[in-house]
Amino acid sequence: MAMPEPPSDITVACLEKRYMKRQRGETYTALDNGIVDFMWSKAEVKKFIQLWKDGASLMWLSAHFHRPQKDIGVLIMDLRLRNKIKQREGGLLG
Repeated sequence: MAMPEPPSDITVACLEKRYMKRQRGETYTALDNGIVDFMWSKAEVKKFIQLWKDGASLMWLSAHFHRPQKDIGVLIMDLRLRNKIKQREGGLLG
């Protein structure tokens, strides 16, 4: 079986123009080296949302889920951006 031809420079240029809206040059991907664990089960997220609404602090949530505060912080940021949780008067302290 013959190998497919690699895309031509014209094809690559057309794809880049269409899909790569911002020119970035050399890129850096934040948090791609395992510093933060982004994986949560749906049950954990559901429980987290309830605990957040109940006023649990960052430190308490970290202990409850046996995860570092940075993992909790990333989940908080994600859920806020998706409007799944609301900003609290006490912030991270509950």
